[in-house]
Amino acid sequence: LTTLIIRFVQNTDTEWAEKGFEVGYKQFILSDTAVSVETGKNDSVSYKEDRTSITVNCGKTQYVFDKNSGKVVSINNGKELLNEPISFNVNRSYHLSNGFAEEWKRARYEHVKQKTYSSEITEADDSKLVIVTKTSFAAAAMPPAIRADIIYTFTSDGKLNIAVDSKVTYNAPALPRFGIRLVMPEGFENVTYLGYGPVETYADRFASQMISEYSTTATADFEHYIKPQECSSHYKTKTASVRDADGNGLSFAD
Repeated sequence: LTTLIIRFVQNTDTEWAEKGFEVGYKQFILSDTAVSVETGKNDSVSYKEDRTSITVNCGKTQYVFDKNSGKVVSINNGKELLNEPISFNVNRSYHLSNGFAEEWKRARYEHVKQKTYSSEITEADDSKLVIVTKTSFAAAAMPPAIRADIIYTFTSDGKLNIAVDSKVTYNAPALPRFGIRLVMPEGFENVTYLGYGPVETYADRFASQMISEYSTTATADFEHYIKPQECSSHYKTKTASVRDADGNGLSFAD
């Protein structure tokens, strides 16, 4: 990522600002090339499959995939990095800015669960292992909101790529969101990200901030609004990492 930043500053003192005060700025993105997260060295991928699970070893990182639920239930590089299985989420908390909350309630999106029909290894060699899971997402007594194939690709450098080929039910209300939840154990506080910041930014409110690499903590990045409201988003984040004091953690790339 290469940017050009032009700053406009006072060159004299005025009644309202001292010399050198920044009146405004403009950031131009000159190059928006793909970025990747740092990983370990390439190593061969090995796995062990039994009736209920697939254990994948990628160098120092071990993944455990549960075939019945269609979810990654453990990521361990010497320390467990997940507090619960990786899951997909279509719901979001109802807050001050939700204009579709009643439609979402009628569709029972807050009760949507993943149903897994099959989990199969479709490709396996020294460089990668691919698992395809056929799923649907629905609330009890409701038609599926989404039908999807989830493709998990484990590679020799320790990465996990998750791709989703999905179809939303044609008459379903607009989804509140469709994302992945990775709940980590307590103590993973250190956050670094490449995106718009340092304050929270959204698609309709980001021009006041610059895209750069920032460091913060999970605690500091939370905003306790008086009324329920979303917080902590950083628009167009390309990479991020969440780590503990010893440097253990997860890194992500868009």
